[in-house]
Amino acid sequence: MLIETKSTKHDSGFLLSKTLSFFTKYSMVILILILSFFSVVSCENSIDITNKSYSSLKFESSTEFSITGGGEKTWNGQLYYSTDLTNWQEWDGGTISSRIDSDKYVLYFRGIDNTYITDVLSWSIRGENVFCSGDIRSLLSSNNVERAKMDDFCFDSMFYGCEALVSAPDLPLTKLAKYCYRNMFRDCTFLTSAPTLPAKNLTESCYHDMFSGCTSLITAPALPATNLAHSCYRGMFSGCIALASAPILSATELADNCYAYMFSGCTSLTSAPALPAKILASSCYESMFSGCTALISAPDLLAITLTEHCYKAMFSDCIALTSVPDLNATTLAEGCYSSMFKGCSALTSSPAISASNLAGYCCSYMFFDCTSLITAPALPATNLADYCYQGMFFNCKALTSVPDLPATTLADGSYSSMFRDCSLLKFNESQSEEYKNKIEIGVNHSSESSVSDMIAGTGGLFTDDPAQGRPLWTSNEIVSQNN
Repeated sequence: MLIETKSTKHDSGFLLSKTLSFFTKYSMVILILILSFFSVVSCENSIDITNKSYSSLKFESSTEFSITGGGEKTWNGQLYYSTDLTNWQEWDGGTISSRIDSDKYVLYFRGIDNTYITDVLSWSIRGENVFCSGDIRSLLSSNNVERAKMDDFCFDSMFYGCEALVSAPDLPLTKLAKYCYRNMFRDCTFLTSAPTLPAKNLTESCYHDMFSGCTSLITAPALPATNLAHSCYRGMFSGCIALASAPILSATELADNCYAYMFSGCTSLTSAPALPAKILASSCYESMFSGCTALISAPDLLAITLTEHCYKAMFSDCIALTSVPDLNATTLAEGCYSSMFKGCSALTSSPAISASNLAGYCCSYMFFDCTSLITAPALPATNLADYCYQGMFFNCKALTSVPDLPATTLADGSYSSMFRDCSLLKFNESQSEEYKNKIEIGVNHSSESSVSDMIAGTGGLFTDDPAQGRPLWTSNEIVSQNN
């Protein structure tokens, strides 16, 4: 038996019929809406490089100049150049020449969709007294500089060796990338001032050698960063011979190599910044002020626990240095004081050294070539390490006092060349009216190297290597903790 049913509005056929009827009736409206949507999206994504509201990097000079971008395209988006802010051409990194605009020769640059520019290859500027101004982010995202982002090596070596450059662009980015500004202005010998550096969180080698060799740089920028990274400031101002003052350094916890060579060779620097850090890292201050020939006093050093090579050569060849802080650290590390005051020829007295347990090479060549040093510090350590005092007072020709040496067991090289060529020190193997002060040289020597050349070149009757278990006698004052 067949049962007939009526179609209802819930039947699939009925729904399909109504849907088709709707789209037939309103098809034109729907098509217009779809086309309008894609038109808006297209307009949003299109970039008119001639837009006058876009940011630009400007180069100008009173004489004609040219710029070459490494001879090839090294950026990952597009760069454009113009001489009038109206007509723009895409750049391939080849040589482009400035053109006169009013009374100046100019070149403008804009970038789109870039996250790095140089890829280590430097730009070259041929000309004289070229001023750069504007926001460096213009090269990354000129249509929206606030969205600009950097990849590693973004501006690395960009103006390296550009002697014609006399001013730097603004660098407002606060989120940095590894090596982003490394070598950026290195050897720009006519650059007199540095741009503001607002970043507070640094990245590996971000400012490494950034202004190295900028021999006309007078003022350093403020450095507000408190979170440091490996080699972040390494060599930043090295060789800046006109730099007369250093910026405040606020970080209390350091990173490996963070300040290494930072002011090395800054021959006009007369005072050092305070160094508040108590948590150090490997080589953090290595050679920081080496060759600062006008530096008179050294800052206090607050850390109690040291790290490998942390103060190595920190003040080496600071020939005007006369005031140094006591060294109150109680835990030393390999090479921590190595060559720290090497070549400080004006230094007459040495800082107190508190540590009683030493580390390998910890004080090696510490006062080497301190030719005015008169007084040696007390050396209370009884536990020595390999080469701990090697060459410590080598060639200290004015030295007239000898530290007491209480250790009974010597390590490899621990006293090797310690007083070598200290010509005012006098030693003998036996006691006499002149040689009446006794110095023990350890009961146990780990090897012949323990005392090799220890007193070679001194001015007394005996200059050979001391024998194991036998004391030396000296006519000089002996310095100990009890003095």
